Amino acid sequence: MEISIQLCSILVALIWLGSLEVNGAKFLAEKPAFLDICKRSDSEFGKCWAKNLEKMFNGWKSGVPGLKSIGSLDPLHVKRAKITQGAEGSPISMNMELVNAELSGLGGTIIDDAGSNGNSLEMKLRVTVPSFKLTGDYTMHGNILSLALNSKGKALMIFEKATFTLNFRLKLREDGAQSFADVEKLDLLWEDNGGMQFHLSNLFNGDKALEDSAHALLNANWRAIFEVLRPALSQTNKIVVKDILSKIMAYVPVHYYLECVPGLKTLGSLDPLHIKRAKFSQGGKNDIISIDMDLANVELMGLSDVIIEDIGSNGNNLDIKFKLTAPNFKWNGDYAMKGNILSLALDSKGKTFMAFEKPTFTLNYKMKLRKEGDYEFADLEKLHLVWEDNANVQFRLENLFNGDKALEDSAHTLLNANWRPIFENLRPVLSQTNEIVLKDILNKIMAYVPTFGFFLKKKMKYCICLTLLFWTTSAVVGKKVLTEKPAFLNACPIEATDVGSCFAKNLEAMFHEWKAGVPGLKSIGSLDPLHVKRISIEQAVSGPISLNLNMQNAEIFGLSGTSITDVGTDAKKLTFKFNINVPEFKLISDYAVNGNLLSLALNSKGKAEIMMEKALLNLAIRVKIRENGDFKFGQLEKLHLVWEDVGGMHLHLDNIFNGDATLEDSAHALINENWRSIFEVLRPALTQTVEVIMKDFLGKILSHIPVTYLLDGL
Repeated sequence: MEISIQLCSILVALIWLGSLEVNGAKFLAEKPAFLDICKRSDSEFGKCWAKNLEKMFNGWKSGVPGLKSIGSLDPLHVKRAKITQGAEGSPISMNMELVNAELSGLGGTIIDDAGSNGNSLEMKLRVTVPSFKLTGDYTMHGNILSLALNSKGKALMIFEKATFTLNFRLKLREDGAQSFADVEKLDLLWEDNGGMQFHLSNLFNGDKALEDSAHALLNANWRAIFEVLRPALSQTNKIVVKDILSKIMAYVPVHYYLECVPGLKTLGSLDPLHIKRAKFSQGGKNDIISIDMDLANVELMGLSDVIIEDIGSNGNNLDIKFKLTAPNFKWNGDYAMKGNILSLALDSKGKTFMAFEKPTFTLNYKMKLRKEGDYEFADLEKLHLVWEDNANVQFRLENLFNGDKALEDSAHTLLNANWRPIFENLRPVLSQTNEIVLKDILNKIMAYVPTFGFFLKKKMKYCICLTLLFWTTSAVVGKKVLTEKPAFLNACPIEATDVGSCFAKNLEAMFHEWKAGVPGLKSIGSLDPLHVKRISIEQAVSGPISLNLNMQNAEIFGLSGTSITDVGTDAKKLTFKFNINVPEFKLISDYAVNGNLLSLALNSKGKAEIMMEKALLNLAIRVKIRENGDFKFGQLEKLHLVWEDVGGMHLHLDNIFNGDATLEDSAHALINENWRSIFEVLRPALTQTVEVIMKDFLGKILSHIPVTYLLDGL
């Protein structure tokens, strides 16, 4: 990595160990004992964070374990530094190059808080280095003060009581199974020194008397020399510190030093859900069931098919009450068990398999809104889950009697024939175990996803819940980066007057060319049809339209015909505004509905088909640039969508009156004659639904395609 900075007439080029190959572990696998976990809401957060950073410099002065891209911090190895200062006739006019340099003393760095904010992760610090020394090989020509210089040799520079102000902002990021805090913005100012000393061997080609006089002059005037060089030295050190911090923060998981962070620990896949360990105990010695069971490396399958129904939630105080039903749950894992079930004495370990048919649960939880920076989150305040019932339970415990197959088969027959009393005895502890698992999942999701993904503004009289399980229930598999630019994409010159139109055509081409899916990006699937596992809309409690509509296994056809036009781009700010026109699209799904629509009382389920013509939407987005390795990506910072209009809408709901064809035909005639009124009432909810889908879609696209394929000159 070569760093070249020009500040006024000052050029400082620094090459340090960024040129090394990045080898080693992907992240720090074990939390260092010297790091404290800082509470972001704590009034002492700044002090805690400053001390953590100070301990990193002190504790890792020989290097960060497993992170070979930095090397040691004390001494810090700088491969090359070049300083060009001033023009001829200036008091300081020189070209100086340092190679094979070492900066010693950073291990003694003292860091104090100067106003850090844990909620916004904006850090303001005062950094003091009691003494540090720079040594290396130098070549130089020019003049400093009245001295004409043209020499090379060994350089020594000593700085006493150097003070800096360091401001930076962190942004949370998930990567695989861990979360990190990336350095989003950083600024550093070298405020002052208590003293500065130079020694340049062979300054006048071996004339010791002249060299001693020159060093006396330089060191007597160190203050004037430092003040001239200070801006460039600040900028140089800013780049070094940013590079060091960026690499450390991208390597050290965030939960080693921060508490209560959205996305603190990623869940991985939800189906199957991986549980490292579950342990439960049930009953006393004389009970018909008395066991201690330890499960490890468990996979829970079936969560993606869960059906959730509201049974009395209150949106005003965010008290949620749900009924959960799943066709099947399956547990696989390793077990160790002691105790007795029915008349069977057990002491064994091996592989276990449990299958639960049609399990039902009641789930009650309460949320509390919390503001964090520009976002609002809904924290989980309390949660209670009860495992209500099953249609059947089947158990299989390998090695139950140490390989006695006949006895094991008899035992399994007895256990499975009596699954009902076994389940009833185990139900409290099973409820509690699943409550802990579900609470952990919901805590992480709700602390990671802002409320706009779940709720609309409080003043609106509708609620929409869009469950994008088709994107979230399995791990994202595929290539991380689209390494080859598709021929249909144009790199639009950022300074061109038509950059907005060019960018719009790129987006339009994606819908056309990638209708079957984005190469290497399996987390989205096809775009035409677009698969949405579940959409739920709850509309008003009074008025002509009052309904709960749940659609599952939805497919949306027609998006590949989308046309996109620019209506207001500010390329410098990377903000884009588009009109999106979809000539015709069709949604097909399974549905369940209850409520009333116009004068029709509805309570039915079946197949749904919704067709729309000439849909017009306005989309506004703001993007910022993010670097990752050799690539630059566009990160979606803000998105807003408005569904402006539609040229026509047609609905058909099979079995809307339980097979009464005459009544169904009349109902559909009434609904479709009044489609405009229905659309106007539902438009805010439909807008929010599409906005959430579009944000997720564009976010994944932009994180997969280097932005240089789309824009040139960034």
